[in-house]
Amino acid sequence: IFRLFEKANPEHLTFEDANGGVRYAGRHTGYTRLANPVTHERRFAFTKTSAELRVEDRLDGVGAHHLQWHFHAAVGVELSPAERGRVRVQTAAGALDLRYDPRLTARGVPAWYAPSYGVRVGCSALELTLEADLAKPLEVAFTIGPV
Repeated sequence: IFRLFEKANPEHLTFEDANGGVRYAGRHTGYTRLANPVTHERRFAFTKTSAELRVEDRLDGVGAHHLQWHFHAAVGVELSPAERGRVRVQTAAGALDLRYDPRLTARGVPAWYAPSYGVRVGCSALELTLEADLAKPLEVAFTIGPV
């Protein structure tokens, strides 16, 4: 008998569409299986008037961790470092800025996405890393919006 076990235990916390914006929060406990367990909570806030999306991560845990975030770009989208804490995202429709916590180390990396099962298409991604001790909660934010 085939069984699928959910290990992340995702949890919906809030959703709100009001006052010119949309907000969502959720969390999962998939990293609590690590030797130094971590709980990950993520909040999204989209402001309709400015077309800006803010993503906030909160990590509660124990001990030292090597943390990584990956932002994949669509085919044809160029990622160019602008300054510490900011990457220019160039699309056919125009430019956006992706702003990130300057404590993070950024680098462009080759990546892929799957438009359908068994198919891989190459693209680029922004990899952000941080060495952190989670003895106290860590909060990290990312914002993408018009230049």
